[in-house]
Amino acid sequence: MASLEHDPGAREAAMFYTATDEREAVEILRRTKVRYVIVDGSLPNDAGRFYELAWEDGRPVPLYHPDYYRTMASRLFSNEGKGQTPSNSSWAVATNARSEIVESHRFATWEEAASFIACDPSRWRLVGRDPMLSCVPIEPLSDFMAEFSSRSGVSVFRLTDH
Repeated sequence: MASLEHDPGAREAAMFYTATDEREAVEILRRTKVRYVIVDGSLPNDAGRFYELAWEDGRPVPLYHPDYYRTMASRLFSNEGKGQTPSNSSWAVATNARSEIVESHRFATWEEAASFIACDPSRWRLVGRDPMLSCVPIEPLSDFMAEFSSRSGVSVFRLTDH
């Protein structure tokens, strides 16, 4: 397997899938003359930047950061490029130095969670606990058209011409 520094195609693909801005992602595809992208549940994520493992009742629990849901990989895979309004999926979480969850609260709306966290941002962090349900509002993608979707979770999207 080639490393990212020796395979420019892999580097560009990684930059596309982890882009959190649609314009940036579209520019990557246009620059590399790519018109179709494939997504499925096996796309890797960058631990630390997009999620972390915390501990709750002795078990590991993934905590997904807001930028996880903003990535092209997540936006195309989770919701086929459609927008998403959080509903009971925004969490305020406090952890200790050992990454143990010491307190957490789930909120009906993203606005309620953001308001709660703003009162003590040094203690609380906004996270999601389900990789498919965003903890922040996600705008629909405008430059991608779904072309194919399989029951096994593989989808193909075409970059539109506008």
